[in-house]
Amino acid sequence: IFSRVKDHFYSFSTVSIMPIQITYFAFRGNIFPVLVARAGGLDFTFNPVELANWPGDLKATCPFGQLPIMQDGSLLLAQSLAIANYLARKAKLLGETDEDFGLSQSLLQEIEDIKTEGRDGMSTVFAPEKKPGYDAFVKEKLPLHLGNLEKLVKGDKFTSVLTVGELGVFLLFHLYQDVLPELLDNFPKLKAFYQRVLALPKVQEFLEKDLKPLK
Repeated sequence: IFSRVKDHFYSFSTVSIMPIQITYFAFRGNIFPVLVARAGGLDFTFNPVELANWPGDLKATCPFGQLPIMQDGSLLLAQSLAIANYLARKAKLLGETDEDFGLSQSLLQEIEDIKTEGRDGMSTVFAPEKKPGYDAFVKEKLPLHLGNLEKLVKGDKFTSVLTVGELGVFLLFHLYQDVLPELLDNFPKLKAFYQRVLALPKVQEFLEKDLKPLK
C-alpha cells in the first residue's frame, strides 16, 4: 500500500484501478513522459509541481531524489527515459519490428546527446541571453546532429509506425523552435516529419492541455 503524499499520490492495492500518476515540474520544458502517455492514449494524471513547492516532502519519496516520477499501481518509477519507455510499452509505441525498436531507441540516445551539448550553449525563452557556447552549438554542433537525423528520415518518418523515439525528436524540435524558429529550414525531411507529428490529434491535445504555453 502506498499512502497519499501531498496530493501527488493515491493509495494503491496490488491491482490499481487508478490512472497512472506522472509528477514533474510545472514549467514549459521537456515533459516527455507526459507526451508519450498522451500520444499513446493512456489513462493518466499529470501532477505539476511548482518550483516554489520543491523539494518539500516530495523529494524524499522520489527513488533518486529528483523528478519526474511515475506511479502505476504498486510501481514507483524514476528517470525520464525509463518512464517514457515504460509508458511506450504499455501504449505499444516501441515499434512493430526489431528495426523500429532499435532505431527508436537510438533516436532517444541522440536526443540526450543533443540536450547534453545544448546545456552549455542553448538559450531559452526564459533566459534569452546568449551563453558562451551559443555560437558553437547553434552554428556548428546542432546542424551536424540535424544533418545526421535528416539522413535517417524516409519520407516523413523515422520508423514505420509512431514510436517513442519519434515523439522524443518531435518534442526536442518543438521546444528548440521557441528560440530558433528557423531550426528546420535547411532540413526538409525533418520539417516534413515535424509537421506530420504536429498534426496528430493526440499531439495537439498534449500541446493544448499539458505543455505550459509561452507567456
